[in-house]
Amino acid sequence: MGDNTSGNPWIRRAKTSIGANTFVGGPSVINPGVTIGTRCVILPMSVVTKDVPDNTVVGGAPATIQAEINEAWLERQIDRHFNPTPL
Repeated sequence: MGDNTSGNPWIRRAKTSIGANTFVGGPSVINPGVTIGTRCVILPMSVVTKDVPDNTVVGGAPATIQAEINEAWLERQIDRHFNPTPL
């Protein structure tokens, strides 16, 4: 990774890693040096400042864990999407 040659102390460069099967809703900001795990969801308009563990949903500014992705969570999402409650 390149060095900060601009001389600006506010510019920081570091390797950022995003795991497989991860969805990043835009426009979100992911800070340098953050590692996002596998099978994660970053909600839109989030500011990710810390590492995100595998199988989690994060959102907010700064991003916090909103839910854990497991089989029960997936079933609720599928049921909610394909079997909506009538108005």
